Amino acid sequence: MKVAIVGCGGIGYYLAEGIARTLANLAGEESEMWFIDGDIIKTKNLDRQFFRGTQGMNKAEALAALTNERFGSDTLKIRSVPDFVNTESLGHHKGLWLQDGLALFACVDNHPSRAFLEEHASHLPNCTVIMGGNDESQGQAQLYIRRGKRDVTPKVSEFAPEILCEEGELPTKDHCLEEAVSEPQTAEVNRAVALAMELLFRDMAKGGKPEANEIRVDIAKGFMGKFQRKAVFTKEK
Repeated sequence: MKVAIVGCGGIGYYLAEGIARTLANLAGEESEMWFIDGDIIKTKNLDRQFFRGTQGMNKAEALAALTNERFGSDTLKIRSVPDFVNTESLGHHKGLWLQDGLALFACVDNHPSRAFLEEHASHLPNCTVIMGGNDESQGQAQLYIRRGKRDVTPKVSEFAPEILCEEGELPTKDHCLEEAVSEPQTAEVNRAVALAMELLFRDMAKGGKPEANEIRVDIAKGFMGKFQRKAVFTKEK
């Protein structure tokens, strides 16, 4: 199994352990786990992710090293790509991890990146895309599955078309969209959304059509609920 976590900050940081633990316990099955992020760890990040002494390190490389120390093995290969996913770097990513059979966890913090990742994953014969996002107290995990060149579930953009409506540039080394994010973030809601993404992944791994393609969380109300969302919008081809 090939798994990629794109975005190694708030949500991705908490998601890494659960997914690595799952892969490490797949009896006899070889797996690859990729961490992708072009951003570096800043002092302001330390209240939610990583720890003292990591400032200035690339997030993907730091999280891959931490995960590899705990879970890496002959059957679980853990790798990192210290680069954003955008138009210029797309070919490089396709040569490494953006390939058939991928389980992609989009832990990015902006809609242009979510839409870009979904668009290119949707051209693979087989893929699973799980997106996560949140504000200060609420968040959601959303699932899209494609098998045998056919969509098993609606694309996230078809039941949550707001990811297509935000204009803006994709992140680059010189322009990281994190700086433009106005919604405050907390470790608690990051952890809750990471758990929701992990639950969708485990449900998908059982085979067949999953019982839910969205899990919503609200830590202020102590709420976590599953939903089966239907397509409300289909992008013209």
